[in-house]
Amino acid sequence: MRIFSKFKDYYDGALSVFNDPSIVYERHTRTESVTRNQELPSRICSGSNEGFEVFNSTEYLFHIGFCGKWFHCYRKQLSKDPYDAKYVYVKQDEIQSLLPWFTKGDPIVDMGSDPFWKHDIFVQFNAPILAVGYDGSKYRPHSKNYAYTVIVNPQLTAIPISELVRCGLDYKLQNIEEDIRFVTQLDPFTAMQELEMFIGNVLTNNTTPTMPVGTDDQIRDSKGFDKWSFRKMKETK
Repeated sequence: MRIFSKFKDYYDGALSVFNDPSIVYERHTRTESVTRNQELPSRICSGSNEGFEVFNSTEYLFHIGFCGKWFHCYRKQLSKDPYDAKYVYVKQDEIQSLLPWFTKGDPIVDMGSDPFWKHDIFVQFNAPILAVGYDGSKYRPHSKNYAYTVIVNPQLTAIPISELVRCGLDYKLQNIEEDIRFVTQLDPFTAMQELEMFIGNVLTNNTTPTMPVGTDDQIRDSKGFDKWSFRKMKETK
């Protein structure tokens, strides 16, 4: 697999092991919005008004989608300093204990089985990696639609936290980029293998770069040439 990107991520170290030149990952980051009629678990603190009060906390849950699988990342506050936090990954069945307001009777959305979150959203944005967070700034009481910020192709070692959570005390976290320690969930070789399989089998539109970038050798290879293409063989006398 070949990656065209302006940044490096933790799994890039395993790139040399996966050398299928027909698989190309154009890793360009952008931010999108998604509106759904289902509420994802995100706000840690419970409140009044049926639990829909915008939380006043720097603790929250966001979701990392990696090749059709979802990892729920809990940003746990360690002190009164909003920058002092650690990242803990929780399983689907552990979310309930973090979000007491979900006991209102609404089922917790299982992103791993819901067709939209498991497959459609990856195809919609043509990307193998997504970061999703609740956008409380767009919430309207009694509305059936919920807004989410989606970072497409994020750099997992430098997630822009303030873009994922737009409510509560997020102004204190502006311009913060943090390593969410995703390597604890997938080692570099496993991550690279899953990327190659997912891009090659699901995101077929990603197999051809629109504008090759990188070193001279990478651009040469993307055109179907190799190091011997423009060399004249020595003549034997």
